[in-house]
Amino acid sequence: MRASSPAAPNDPRHAAPAASPDGYMEAVGDVALRLDPSGLIQYASERAQRAFGTQPLAGTVLTTLALDADQAALRNALLDAGTAGDPVLVEVRLRCGGKDTWFELRIAALP
Repeated sequence: MRASSPAAPNDPRHAAPAASPDGYMEAVGDVALRLDPSGLIQYASERAQRAFGTQPLAGTVLTTLALDADQAALRNALLDAGTAGDPVLVEVRLRCGGKDTWFELRIAALP
């Protein structure tokens, strides 16, 4: 069966991501954050911003979103990611949209 019309070449839903880290983060279609080495959120994807609510995430330290019991594990993962060659995985509960939600975070230092 043939489609009745091909995808429109200028349709923004099919556009290639911008050639920047933030553009690629939007393209992954998941909750994505860009942090500085101290854990300060520099950029949050649109999906991340929607998941966490109306408060802007940029300028927030990621560990402050974690439950007190999970903050140490998240801090250690951030430190390990800065020195590890491979991504570091950590499971933490983050305050998300008014409730505590489990996340498996993959934290990696980008070149």
